[in-house]
Amino acid sequence: MDALSISTATTASDKSTDSVFSPGFFPGSNLILAKSIMSPIKKNGGMRFEGHRGAGLLEPENSLKAFQRGIDLDLDGIELDVWISVDGVPIIVHGTDEGVVKFKDSTLDIHVNKIHSKDLKVWELLSGEWIPTLEEVLLLAKNKTKVNIELKEETNKVIRPVLELIAKLDMFDQICFSSFLHSHKTWLEEGKKELDITENLEFGFLVWQLQDFKEYIGLATKGDSLNIDIELLMKHEAFIMEEMDKAREKELKIKYYFGFEIEENNEIYKRLEDLKVDTCIINHPLKSHSYLTINQEVAL
Repeated sequence: MDALSISTATTASDKSTDSVFSPGFFPGSNLILAKSIMSPIKKNGGMRFEGHRGAGLLEPENSLKAFQRGIDLDLDGIELDVWISVDGVPIIVHGTDEGVVKFKDSTLDIHVNKIHSKDLKVWELLSGEWIPTLEEVLLLAKNKTKVNIELKEETNKVIRPVLELIAKLDMFDQICFSSFLHSHKTWLEEGKKELDITENLEFGFLVWQLQDFKEYIGLATKGDSLNIDIELLMKHEAFIMEEMDKAREKELKIKYYFGFEIEENNEIYKRLEDLKVDTCIINHPLKSHSYLTINQEVAL
């Protein structure tokens, strides 16, 4: 099997490449056609596409604009990052690796756990947007698209308020979870018992380095997913293929996520679909539209 070839080249025009190189799917045009073409593919069980932090590079990440754009583009799901505010409200922001959120007024830069929900619409992010609450985004997505909630906390304090919110909105059928901290799987199961929740909760074990594969296998249960950094497949294909087989033996789904530096194209999507990957978490939604369109035309 040929090795997967992925370009990591980045140019100053990367944020506009979706608009330039996706024939027929320029922003604001042919969206109804795009949806009509995509729907049969999704119903037939084709590979799913989720918008990374909402709509990838099309809008400011983790903003209400991004999530609305992902919904308007009829993506199969939107992915987002959830923390807990100092007053116990689930909020959506990524921040630095250390959890620091940077604002236009740099004197406000602070760890996300110290942000109060009353300040969310007052403190302007560097992107010009504001931090939304999880409830705001779930209300946008309700009955429209799936939501992949990546849990960013290093403790279990985010679990109960998130589960209570999903229960209040009756949205368990639209939700899956994911985290690089695999102990969130255990904490979710404990939270279910405390709140008497009987629904199955899909958990995605995010992996970005080879040693991560040792951790998840003992925690995963049927219906969970193994969420792999696409660069691992590029650099360690034989090893990753073996790990995919192990995951499937446990009846887990396989998902791949793309970093912002990875160039997405039809060749990569086709390779992943041939590998029977369940979902791609992407930064270029219009390129996925283009890919689905080409495949539909070939099928016809």
